[in-house]
Amino acid sequence: MAPGESADGQALRRRRKAAAFRQQARQLVQQADTLERSAERWSRGLAGELTVGAQLELLRPHGYEVLHDVRWPGRQRANIDHVAIGPPGVLVVDAKNWSGSVTIRDGVLRQSGFRRTREIAAAKRAAEDVAAELPLPSALHVI
Repeated sequence: MAPGESADGQALRRRRKAAAFRQQARQLVQQADTLERSAERWSRGLAGELTVGAQLELLRPHGYEVLHDVRWPGRQRANIDHVAIGPPGVLVVDAKNWSGSVTIRDGVLRQSGFRRTREIAAAKRAAEDVAAELPLPSALHVI
């Protein structure tokens, strides 16, 4: 063995291990950043739900029962933001805290120009699932 060969091998192994740790650290930072962005979206959603919930509470004196954060029938981990039960019927509300302009153009809901058909379909499914739980006439109409 040449002089310093074992020390050179040890240094190389440690540099490789340090590089692997740095790569893991970069991946962990990326995961932490992703989680932070997700948490921020949930916080914005919370703000929207609180705003809508406060407005729906104003319906109570007009004969409404208002429920918030209701378990979505038939789903383990999903919830329905708000359900208002009153004289005209049952309203299922999916609150969104969107920025930008919200418009309906050519019969399509758009937020900042983006079609929101997936969100509309989800709200309709929520209403249908709530309706299926209620003892209502078969002529139920979900809008």
